[in-house]
Amino acid sequence: MKYRKIVFLTIILLLATYINIGITENTKAYSAETLYVGGSGEGNYTLIQDAINDAWDGDTIFIYPGIYQETIFIHKQLTILGADKENTIIDGKGIGNVIKIERDYVKIQNLTIKNTSQENMENSSGISINGSFVVISNCIIQDCYLGIYVKIKENTIEYCDIKENSAGLYLRNADENIVKNCTIKNNNQFYGISLHHSNKNRISGCIIEGQDSLGMSIIESSSNEIYHNVFRNNQYGIRIFMTAENVSHGNKLYENDFINSPVIDNSNNSWDNGVHGNYWSDYQGKDNNNDSIGDIPYDIPGGLNKDNYPLMKPFNIKTPENMPPIADFTFTPSNPKTYETIQFIDESRDQDGNITAYHWDFGDGNTSNEQNPTHTYTSNGTFHVTLQVTDDKGATDEKTRNIMVIQSIISVEITQPESGENISKTVIIKGTAYSTGESIKYVEIKIDNGSWIKTEGAPNWSYNWDTTKVANGIHTIYARSFDGNQYSPIASITINVNNQADNQNNNQNNNNQIDNIKNSDEYNEKQDDSTKIILFYLIFISIIIIGSILIIVIIKRR
Repeated sequence: MKYRKIVFLTIILLLATYINIGITENTKAYSAETLYVGGSGEGNYTLIQDAINDAWDGDTIFIYPGIYQETIFIHKQLTILGADKENTIIDGKGIGNVIKIERDYVKIQNLTIKNTSQENMENSSGISINGSFVVISNCIIQDCYLGIYVKIKENTIEYCDIKENSAGLYLRNADENIVKNCTIKNNNQFYGISLHHSNKNRISGCIIEGQDSLGMSIIESSSNEIYHNVFRNNQYGIRIFMTAENVSHGNKLYENDFINSPVIDNSNNSWDNGVHGNYWSDYQGKDNNNDSIGDIPYDIPGGLNKDNYPLMKPFNIKTPENMPPIADFTFTPSNPKTYETIQFIDESRDQDGNITAYHWDFGDGNTSNEQNPTHTYTSNGTFHVTLQVTDDKGATDEKTRNIMVIQSIISVEITQPESGENISKTVIIKGTAYSTGESIKYVEIKIDNGSWIKTEGAPNWSYNWDTTKVANGIHTIYARSFDGNQYSPIASITINVNNQADNQNNNQNNNNQIDNIKNSDEYNEKQDDSTKIILFYLIFISIIIIGSILIIVIIKRR
């Protein structure tokens, strides 16, 4: 019984090891890739959704300029990058949400999103976000029923133009989100921004203007921080609604500019930070001590709140002096190899104008003036890539990033025949090739100092070699592979061609056949018969001769 248990446990361990080895061998490390939509590249996708369906978590989808009439559903951790926000357009054709996100860690950048259905907030959003750690950056959202609908916490919306929608940005049951540096304009039916049951959000650096109704509404939302924004020419800049439970409280609003945009707040909130309040275009107080703070508080309509430190001048609106652009860029893949195409993506911006010129220095002697160029490095190493941008008033800025290029590995192997093997007649030479960069295009071989000859197949390859066309003796077989950019190091083996040995073997075989015939029973029987016949004739002749001699002797005696 004891030995049976030991055998059983041993079998279990062997099975577990086998399964583990199988899993390990079939599990490969996945490296994020870039999929391309539009453009003229070989293998590029026509539809964005097709690229999304084929992508894996962590991949990037780059979209070339064009109008893409489709609605898309994002259920993977992806980065969706447009070539530029003005000319890379997703048109929802008036059907439902244009982009629906149902996954964390999604990034959307450099796109125009437009033309939803006109049903309701739930089903008619330019972008519907039901995931966390989503980033919407440098996009235009327009001509939608609702520009962006945020349903969950911890997302970022930045540098976006949300304009000419029925409603701009809606946060419902969405906490700890960041909205910054956006222009929210002419969303005339409902509001520019609405916070509903949403707490601890930060809204800063935005221009909210031209709403015929509300620039911002706050409903049953607390502990939000709203600062460094410009509210201009709205029917109401901000309206904080009172509820029976008074849950819209503890919000902090400071260092904002309210220009022709009155506010209403009948809850309990702070309209200054203890040092600075807000700028009010209808403030009537004076600044007798010239400290840029009004001498009397500004009464907030609707309740008992006050701005105790009203600003005498706009805090966020500067003089017409030009603000320089801000250069920035990314690239994909993040760990490129030699001869691999790298897509550089401009993320620069100009807060008071437009960028009119781009100049890239790739650090290897090559440059480009495109906004989103591609480049290939032919050698490995660390390269300093610099982007310089120029705005419409001639101001410039530049950004430098280091890019580490890894040497592509390309190899070839001869697997048949083995080095040192004796061969003759026609021999099949076989092998495999491998590349970490581009796929293997073909494999070539040569014999001794002959010319290179293409083989059949890649990466697994073969070649039929007729050895009777070369002299007997030692020969060298060389092989190399090519991936479209570079050849692999040359692999080689030596073999011994011996077609003469085959001839000798044939002669020996013939001799053996003769010996076999000689040793056969039939042959021996025939040999015995022949011997008997010869012996008979010899005896017969001997008798005749002896008889003749006897006759002659007898005759002579008589």
